[in-house]
Amino acid sequence: MSLMRTLALVRKEIRHIWRDPQLLFMVLIAPAFVLFLLAYTFAADLELIRIGVMDHDHSPISRRYLTALTADGEVRVVQWCESYDEIEALLRRGEVGLAVVIPPGFGAALTGGRAATVQLVLDGSDYFESLAYGNNVTQRTIAFGAAMA
Repeated sequence: MSLMRTLALVRKEIRHIWRDPQLLFMVLIAPAFVLFLLAYTFAADLELIRIGVMDHDHSPISRRYLTALTADGEVRVVQWCESYDEIEALLRRGEVGLAVVIPPGFGAALTGGRAATVQLVLDGSDYFESLAYGNNVTQRTIAFGAAMA
């Protein structure tokens, strides 16, 4: 498209917007409002992640892992659980945002140089919050695993 055609089109659109105040609102104010609304909606500013822990390993490594998770104060263990029923009850009541399940043999696997798994049980009622919580704890877990290697 030539520059003259583009300028003619811009001039025509400016004239239409100037003549119709509703169109001015649609072009300038509505997109800014939607942008502000979406930015506020999807902001995942996590101040404190309350977690429940089910530690079936009870090893020094699992305690060190939990210490690494909670070291900066952004993640706090609020409940120790013995079963998945307890975890489910905590999630339903909203007392925790997620639960960390450490399986038996976690410490032995890490000290033996093998891969160790940790399960995160998330509350899916608020998708974006649970996604942010899961990502945060996953990053901390990966950092712990890298420090162990």
